[in-house]
Amino acid sequence: MSKEFLAESSVVINAPCTRVWEALLDVKLIKQYMFGVEAVSEWKKDCPIIWTGIWKGKPYEDKGVIVKIEHHETLSYTHFSPLEGLPDVPENYHTVTYKLSDQGSRTILFISQDNNKNAVAVEKSNAMWEKILGELKSLLEKEHAAIEETF
Repeated sequence: MSKEFLAESSVVINAPCTRVWEALLDVKLIKQYMFGVEAVSEWKKDCPIIWTGIWKGKPYEDKGVIVKIEHHETLSYTHFSPLEGLPDVPENYHTVTYKLSDQGSRTILFISQDNNKNAVAVEKSNAMWEKILGELKSLLEKEHAAIEETF
């Protein structure tokens, strides 16, 4: 795979940066916006992260390591999925990076995933991340609107 094939997506979420950050680390919320996946991590630099779930009727376990975690700013981790059918070697890992930009009551969330094998893989990754970010946006904006209505 090549580092030149980078998938990128972004979304503006009408929720504070602190809440978007919490959602990136809250395993109950991750399950809601990321295809029902169970995520396990201590959310500290160099700690492992495991994702388990069922994809197309088949159980899987993806894995990675937290590379960088800067409170309310950046979350970056490696990611390997045996579903891709590749050997579990470092050159077959992606690095996924979330960057948050605090805009007051709104947050810009940018995501990138490197090491896609070709342009088709980039398109598939972009589509997946757009779906995930759309689900996250919907979830947090519904929650934020409900909070605003109480005031």
